[in-house]
Amino acid sequence: MSTHSPLQGTHTLPPPAPVTSAAYAGTLPAQLPLPAQAPSNVIDPVRFTALEGMVNQLAANMNTNMAELMTMLRDQNRASSSYTPPPERRTTVDPNSVARLFTLQIAMMYLFQQ
Repeated sequence: MSTHSPLQGTHTLPPPAPVTSAAYAGTLPAQLPLPAQAPSNVIDPVRFTALEGMVNQLAANMNTNMAELMTMLRDQNRASSSYTPPPERRTTVDPNSVARLFTLQIAMMYLFQQ
């Protein structure tokens, strides 16, 4: 057996032929091959509506679950021994502002008396 002969059961392929478009050759193909499936940019309205409904249902469920979770967390905090209620909304007066005003008045009286 020669070292250059192909192995038994293997076949050599001919070199690839150059690809030319029918438009360049001046002729049109008799029939274009049909695609195996619909293009991906076609939207099935029934399927789209069904998916939209599922998304809306999931969003509603999520809102309900979040509200329940917040209620449970709020109730858990109130039941715990370390719970402190949130501070009331009161206006607070800075005690230093009164002292500053008094000091300013004394300084003004001192300046204008001289």
